[in-house]
Amino acid sequence: MDGSKFELDRVSLTKHAIILGATGSGKTVLSKVIVEEAALQGIPTFAIDPKGDIANLAFKSASFDFTKWSGKEADALKIN
Repeated sequence: MDGSKFELDRVSLTKHAIILGATGSGKTVLSKVIVEEAALQGIPTFAIDPKGDIANLAFKSASFDFTKWSGKEADALKIN
C-alpha cells in the first residue's frame, strides 16, 4: 500500500480471508488490526496463529472472549 486509507465494512469482516505477503510486509500488523476491530464490533474471529502474535493481543485485553487451542487437549476439537 502507498499509505492510502483502506476500509473494510462490517459485512466484509464476516467473510473468510487469508493474508499473504513477504517477510516484513505487514501481515501481522494487518492481522492484529482486523482481529481487534472485529472483536470490538462483536464479530467472532478464528485465527491460525503459529507465532502467537494474535493470541498475545487477546491475552492483553480483558474485553476479548478468547479460547486458545494448542492441539494438546484431546477433547478441545469435536467434529460431527
